[in-house]
Amino acid sequence: MKFRRLNGGYEYKVQALYGEPFDCFFSFAEWNGKLWSVHRHHSMYPPHLWPQSFDNYVSDVIVTRWKTDTHGDLIAASTRVIGRGSDPRLSMVGGRPIALFRGALHANHDYYCYDFALERLIALNTTDPWFEFGKNWVPFDDSGRLGAIHGFSPLRILKIDSNSGLCRTTQFLPHPIEPRSHDNFSTLRGGTNALRYGDFLIGLGHATFATWKHYPYQWCIGVANQLEVSFNQDFAPLVAAGFNIIDPTSIHSDGEGSLWLGLCASERDWFYEQSFVNFLSPIDLDLTTSPPKLQISSKQFDKTPPCLFLIADAFASEVQTEPAPYSGRTIYEPGIGIVGPFNYLASGTYRLCLRYRAPAEQNADVGRLDLGLSIPGHYSELNQWKLWGSHDKVVDFCAEFEWEPREDERFALRVHGNGEVPLTAYDLRIWPISRREE
Repeated sequence: MKFRRLNGGYEYKVQALYGEPFDCFFSFAEWNGKLWSVHRHHSMYPPHLWPQSFDNYVSDVIVTRWKTDTHGDLIAASTRVIGRGSDPRLSMVGGRPIALFRGALHANHDYYCYDFALERLIALNTTDPWFEFGKNWVPFDDSGRLGAIHGFSPLRILKIDSNSGLCRTTQFLPHPIEPRSHDNFSTLRGGTNALRYGDFLIGLGHATFATWKHYPYQWCIGVANQLEVSFNQDFAPLVAAGFNIIDPTSIHSDGEGSLWLGLCASERDWFYEQSFVNFLSPIDLDLTTSPPKLQISSKQFDKTPPCLFLIADAFASEVQTEPAPYSGRTIYEPGIGIVGPFNYLASGTYRLCLRYRAPAEQNADVGRLDLGLSIPGHYSELNQWKLWGSHDKVVDFCAEFEWEPREDERFALRVHGNGEVPLTAYDLRIWPISRREE
């Protein structure tokens, strides 16, 4: 496990494979002159094979102390498992790091708090019978004690007794705009810990637009608990590289007073093999504005290779289909079950990989994939490939293609089912082997 020095920051990439634990979602703090983190050590499984046994499920929260090697990279000096959980957040509170994290599947409690100085893990509790623990809490230093933003819409702020674990709501304000996501929770969710500057609490959160699409936003809570939210293009290079889920995890100050952003990005919602990238990146704070503004340099992300990562559930259909777990789409009828995305694609040579599943023998014809040029009302097929049975296992079909559109032509794909067996598509990657200058 190594964070490689890159473009003024640090980067750690990992390929998540089924059944093999991997490390992601690092949240950082500097304490006693050392860099520390808390992160998730997790195993990925396909949705229909998710382990039901406690013994077969891995989702540990790990504390790491880091050191710098001779190349300037960050390597682990020590690690310690502190409990079973997910998506931990770290904040300096009263001069010591404290982590909050949601209990994992089969955990004994909903939420936990870990005090680094005391090396103590406690379960959080509440006397409020209407309280829902949720996840993505935002920890912050509340005058030397642990505070947390439970959610932004409505805005609920908690005081947490780090000795007893008792959570008490101190402020609860409905938001005039309550954007809702796929799960009927607010689109505006937590991300980093909160920083206090004068009358303002500020930080970065993630907006959940779909199960497979998170994008960071900047938030500020000011006088009278007014919540301000803004989006920008700082993370656009990661989207262009195929990372649809981008989660800010922490903001911390180093010994020299510089700010650093922790970030975790993945290609799609969990439960599928995919790439994860974790960043520790410089971030600036503009105190000349009111409220203060965080400024993220995107240069660390600019070198990430381009890739289209398309999710089946986001495509249109010409025949009736049904959603499959975690953003897949199943075609039962003969016809075109997936069509789109009608995006511009530069001329060049590309490779594509379709992830799908079909309960048939490997030599059974279950449908086809084609791609072509499109203008409104017209489609011209360029390539066509047959899709074969996969014994009901999730498999990849991969191929290469040449692409030379006119200015008014757009790129389109179609997945056809033959109606004899269900054909479930999950996602499709497209990345350039070579691109020609326009």
